[in-house]
Amino acid sequence: MIVQFTDVIDKNKYSGNIGNFSDQRFYHDRKFSINKNIYQPYLGGTLDGERQSFILHFKISPATVAKIIKIRGLNATIKDIKPNVGEYSNWEVIINVEKTLNHNIFILFESLPVYGEWKLIFGNEDWWMHCDATFEHISLIRVSEPLDDYTISLPRFIVNPEYAYESLGEDLRGDVGQPYGRTVRQLKTFSVTFARVSSNLIDSYYHRVGLTEPHFIVPYPENVYNVPPIWATLTEPPRFTKRAEDSWYYDTQLTWREAY
Repeated sequence: MIVQFTDVIDKNKYSGNIGNFSDQRFYHDRKFSINKNIYQPYLGGTLDGERQSFILHFKISPATVAKIIKIRGLNATIKDIKPNVGEYSNWEVIINVEKTLNHNIFILFESLPVYGEWKLIFGNEDWWMHCDATFEHISLIRVSEPLDDYTISLPRFIVNPEYAYESLGEDLRGDVGQPYGRTVRQLKTFSVTFARVSSNLIDSYYHRVGLTEPHFIVPYPENVYNVPPIWATLTEPPRFTKRAEDSWYYDTQLTWREAY
């Protein structure tokens, strides 16, 4: 399980580069538009000679003007796209905007094991110089070692994770039992149980995020399509139950609630 606190890009390195929109802070499920004045807009990061895997996760907004969005990799290889809503090769993705509205899109890509910079260059149907696109959300999630200050790896949980939902609406009933009310939003919840773990890492994790800081949870980095990452907060502090053995190992449970 990988926990990612913020974007994995060091934004301070790119503040002077007008083409890179990595200096924007991405939030899950928040409107984000690529500035129309950006020349050859791209999302980029540094390479340190190690092959690394990332997921670009986004939903296209109906406010997008472009009919086609192209994403081209430089020192980055496109490995997969889910759902299958566009054409892709090792170096390029072509997405039909009309067909992808209301879809959460996951693009899995790998940076090459070289030194320098990787880029995902964004373009429209006509050229690569501009991209007139708006996203409901856009997020970059690292799903490979080595991790850094932005990410940590929690121990593998036991094989009974639980997905559920919480509704922000209120279930009201009339005098004869008819339901009424308004469903505002359903929030996903995700719960896991850890068996025989040291408390130190989970202690540090909880002290960093508390119950109020949203962050990404990637339950299965090797299978993000069946169990997607969740942008969430912890619902309660961890409680540790010492195991009946001489060593200091514990059982504990963590539950997250989707954040917006």
